[in-house]
Amino acid sequence: MKNKLCTALLGGAFLLFNLPAFAADEGRAISLPEAIRLGIQNSSKLQTDSARILQAEAQYEEARDRALPEASISAQQLFLNQPTVDLKIPIPKQGQGQGGSGPETTSPATVQVSRAFIANASASLPLYAGGKIRYGRESARLLREAARLAAANDRAAVAYTVAQAYNNTYKASQAIAVIEENLRTAQQRDSTFMRLENNGVIPRNDRLKAALQTSNTELQLLEAQSNYAIAQSTLALLVGFPENTDLRVDRAYADIRIPNGSYEAYQQQALQHRQDLKAAGYQKEAADIGIKAAKAGYLPTLAATGGYAYIDVPNLLTVTNALNGGLALQYSISSLWKTKSAIHLAQAQRLQVEANTRNLNDAIRLQVNQDYQAQQLAQRKIAVYEKAEQQAEENARIVKNKYDNGLATVTDLLEADAALLATRLNVSYAQADAALAYYRLLQTTGSVIGE
Repeated sequence: MKNKLCTALLGGAFLLFNLPAFAADEGRAISLPEAIRLGIQNSSKLQTDSARILQAEAQYEEARDRALPEASISAQQLFLNQPTVDLKIPIPKQGQGQGGSGPETTSPATVQVSRAFIANASASLPLYAGGKIRYGRESARLLREAARLAAANDRAAVAYTVAQAYNNTYKASQAIAVIEENLRTAQQRDSTFMRLENNGVIPRNDRLKAALQTSNTELQLLEAQSNYAIAQSTLALLVGFPENTDLRVDRAYADIRIPNGSYEAYQQQALQHRQDLKAAGYQKEAADIGIKAAKAGYLPTLAATGGYAYIDVPNLLTVTNALNGGLALQYSISSLWKTKSAIHLAQAQRLQVEANTRNLNDAIRLQVNQDYQAQQLAQRKIAVYEKAEQQAEENARIVKNKYDNGLATVTDLLEADAALLATRLNVSYAQADAALAYYRLLQTTGSVIGE
């Protein structure tokens, strides 16, 4: 009765542990390019970058608008007390007009003024500002391009992050497949050993050793299933799905052809295509223009001006059609001692940009070297693990034959089986890690994965 109960429990455990595998087959299939595309669409970091690009666009438009005319209109309605107005212009006496014979005389004039209305319209078009307008527009354009390139660099980083999550999900699914296959073999062996024990062929201790290893395999499967659930949730959140979405990754994910490029070729590609390095170049140009704009503070400004005025003071004065126009030349004397500090600040900013560019250049070279070596190592590991798997399979076959002929112990048999499981997992992991290492190298050299 106990033996039948153990067999039933093992069978039930086998069905229970295989439920996630069957459920995964019913999940939502997703390829790596699709996952990257969705990840880029739903990245909050890239959405922030889009806002920065819009800000840079607005700053460029603002700098461009500085070359447009300035125009203003103002009007004032003033209410006054009873001021004393003493006009100093000749006023004809009463009774003397243009036809009068006597000379014009003046007399004190008393004017009652209680209100005044003044309207004014003016316009100014900058003709020359020492280059400040042109330099400001060019600097804003360069910084706009730098913002776009920085967003493109972040896009490549997001793509690699999605690839990492996809790789983890693939490795977890492969681990489940390998462990499940090993568990089925172990459960069949347990059934065989139980029959042999009942028939008195093997001691109870040997059967218990095999059952213990089966229990350890079940624990490995539980851990692999937990890792798979975590990896699925992470991938689902990155691509914009609910975290409980059952995603099924491509089984051929790791079956990619990795070109055998040289380190020098990858390094040259990185220096030519890294978006952050291009952005640093635009920032350097903008810093150079910033120095020129600061030096323009020593120069005067020239503008064309025009205006119109209307004044109405009842009982005193009315002015209409008062048009004016001309050129306005301005020079700030204080620029002789204030501009120097602005130039020093612009020069310091350029030195900082140059230092950051050199550091970025060195970091890229170092990163390409590290990622290239990691990718080469990952590929060599595949060959080593595949050879080890072949050796483990041959060893398991030999030990099984020896055990069947009474030349090996059950411990030898179980150790050979555990070694075979480990090598199969190592091969699966190595293939996935080699693919991810290649994607990392692509990201380092400025390429967006999946495009």
